[in-house]
Amino acid sequence: MALLMPNNALFGLAIQKSGAGSQYTKMVAGFEVPVTNDNSFFYYPMTDLSAGAVKLQDVLPPEIGGRALPSGAYVSGAWWEGGVSLIPRLDNRFGWILLAAMGEVSTISDVTIANVIAGLPAGTTPNCYTHVFTFDASDQYWVPYCTFRRLLPHPTAANELGEVAQDGRVRTLTIAGAGNAPVRADLDVIARQYQGDYDFEFDPSWTATYDDLDDFAVANCDGHFKVEDTDFDVTAASVTIVNQLLPPAQAMKIGSIDPIDFPVLGRVAVVTATILVSDYGLYVSTFSGAANDGATSANTTCIVYKADVDVMFASQTYIPSVGAGTEPYRIRIVSNTAQDNVAWQARPIRVQPNRPIVLQVTANILATSSGDPLRIYIQNDTTGYQL
Repeated sequence: MALLMPNNALFGLAIQKSGAGSQYTKMVAGFEVPVTNDNSFFYYPMTDLSAGAVKLQDVLPPEIGGRALPSGAYVSGAWWEGGVSLIPRLDNRFGWILLAAMGEVSTISDVTIANVIAGLPAGTTPNCYTHVFTFDASDQYWVPYCTFRRLLPHPTAANELGEVAQDGRVRTLTIAGAGNAPVRADLDVIARQYQGDYDFEFDPSWTATYDDLDDFAVANCDGHFKVEDTDFDVTAASVTIVNQLLPPAQAMKIGSIDPIDFPVLGRVAVVTATILVSDYGLYVSTFSGAANDGATSANTTCIVYKADVDVMFASQTYIPSVGAGTEPYRIRIVSNTAQDNVAWQARPIRVQPNRPIVLQVTANILATSSGDPLRIYIQNDTTGYQL
C-alpha cells in the first residue's frame, strides 16, 4: 500500500450560536448547539495539525493477590484537543480565530488602524475596515464556543475520515513574527466530542475554500515593535493569549466519558521580543522601575517597570478596494496606552563572539481599572465579523 500523505487534510472552525439578541447573547446560547451548516465553517491552510480526538485509558492500581501485571483497564475520558499552526492570511478568515480567542469584536468602516488609534473619524479611508478584537466588556472571562472539523485524507474518497468536535474553546493563540519570515499563528484548542452522529465519519461531504493566499503578513515588509512609542529593532516578537480553562478531569461526571464544559478560570497575555541593542535604556529600566535614557546611572529597585506596547505586522499585498499601493493588510496588537498596564522584565544579556548584542524581554499585560487591557486590530476589506 502506498504511503498516505497529508496534502488534502483539513481543519475547519465555526463559532456556535443560538437565538437572537446581541452577538454575546447569541454566543452564550450556543453551548451544546454544534454547527452543522457547511457554509458556516472557515478552513485554513496549515503548517502543522495535531488537534484531534483523545481517549484516555488507565490501568488498575497494584493489588495484593499474586499478580504482577495490572488486573484490568478502564476509560477515564474522551475529548478533542491539540495544536494547529498556520500562516494567517489577513483578508478575512483569521478574524474568526481572533474572535474565538478574544471574545468580542467591533468594526469601524472606512478607516485604517492608524487613524482609529489616532482618534480620526470613520470615512478617512473608504473601503478599508478596521476590526477591533477585545475581551468582552461585560464578561472578560468569556470565550466563544466552537465546532471543529478535521479531515484525515485518503486517496480513496470512501476512506477519508472526518472528525467533529463541539463546545470547543481556544486555549492559547500565539502570533509571532521574525525577520525574513512570514508571520505565523499557533493555536491550542480543546473541545468535547461531537454529541450527535458521528464523531468519526467516513467520506464526509466537506468542501474547503481559503482566503487569497498572497495576503499574509511578512515581518520585514512593514511593521514595528514599540515601547512607550519608542521604536525598537527586533529580530523576533510574539504575542500570546492564554485562556486558562478547567482541565477535562475536573469536568467529568458519573455516567459519561465526556467532560461537561471547559469554563474559563483566568486569562494571561504575554509579549516577548528579541531586541538588537542600540543602548541599554530599556534593560536598565526593567531593573530601576523607571524609564531610563540609556545614559543615566541607576540602581535596582522593587518597582516593576510598566510601559505600553505596540506590535504591528503588515502584508506584502495591498487592499485592492482601497487603491493600488495605498494600504496593506495589517494586524496590530496594542496595550492600554492610557494606563501603562504592561509589566516588563529582561533576561540577563548574553555576550557571544561574532554576534550582535541582543536583549530578550518578556512583558505581562495586566488588568486595567477601566477600558480594554489590550486590543488586537486587523484592517482589511471584510465588512464585519458578526454572527
